[in-house]
Amino acid sequence: MSDNLKEQIFQLIKLQKNETEKLKKQHLLDSMPPKIDALDDKLSEYEQNVADQDLNQSELKKKYRDNETEVQLNADRIERSQAKLPSVKTNREYQALLKEIDNIKSLNSRIEDSMLADLERIEENEKQITLAKKEYQREQEKIKSEKELIQTKVDEIQAELIQCKAEWEQIVQMIDPETIERFNRVKTMIPDTNVIVSVTEGVCDGCHMTIMPQTYNELQRSEKLMLCPHCQRMIYHESMAS
Repeated sequence: MSDNLKEQIFQLIKLQKNETEKLKKQHLLDSMPPKIDALDDKLSEYEQNVADQDLNQSELKKKYRDNETEVQLNADRIERSQAKLPSVKTNREYQALLKEIDNIKSLNSRIEDSMLADLERIEENEKQITLAKKEYQREQEKIKSEKELIQTKVDEIQAELIQCKAEWEQIVQMIDPETIERFNRVKTMIPDTNVIVSVTEGVCDGCHMTIMPQTYNELQRSEKLMLCPHCQRMIYHESMAS
């Protein structure tokens, strides 16, 4: 067995572990923005709840003011109609004017009842707005803390990725260019990150297929880098990993 071959296999295994680790860290890093987006969406729900209740409160107050204006206008009409009573000449006109005054008073009474109900709703809604704003503030602080933790994790992962890339550069320098090229070529043809795998008792640890005895014997002699005849991964005898 060539010491150089063993060293090359050793470095390829290190390279593979490095790339697998980088891929895991990158996947973890990619999962962070959706978590932040989910927190922002959650906070937006609380914010929207406050906005909806504020809008509802504004509409209730506007309705109350409109009714208040209408009551005042009706009161002015009643006052003008009452002022006309002494000058009315016929009983029919007098009764008609009295009926008009009664109708306006009845209308105002209904409006005032509605205003009282609106006041109760405004008061209750004000309490709900206060609670909603407190809930929003609590959630805002909570989400802020959670986002800070996520950002801290992002910073850690990015630092680890930089370290992994630096280690990758060092490992690559230890491997023959032709071997690296071969490693990369195999990597494009397989579905996972296991580019180089051991063969244990004649079975490839990549595809779990049995290798022909002749090929296995050749692999045991460890004279050159070989490929699994089934999955085309780079293979080495299990004894070379020790």
